[in-house]
Amino acid sequence: MWALLKRTLFPWSADRSKDRRGERRHLVTYQGKLTLQGEAVTVALEDATVGGTRLRSQRKLTVGQVVLVTFPSGAREAVCRWSRQDGSDWVSGLQFAREMSNEESV
Repeated sequence: MWALLKRTLFPWSADRSKDRRGERRHLVTYQGKLTLQGEAVTVALEDATVGGTRLRSQRKLTVGQVVLVTFPSGAREAVCRWSRQDGSDWVSGLQFAREMSNEESV
């Protein structure tokens, strides 16, 4: 029931990319907000797991940088684990400061 509700509320696919994580990775296609050093910037969220997210933005993040990322369900503190340039954009992987419970992620 929770999975059905989650699919209804969020436009993400149940497709899982092949990677080393055991967490279910959801491809997402919505905009979020990233707050760093008091400034909010719009970002494109590309995927999400219980433990983190990948996003695309015009801002370079540095490894270890703490940010606040806002999803439709609310804001989460996260740490940048990697960042690379992709054309004029920056793609970064964020790890949440603590994992979301099922109730928080809906």
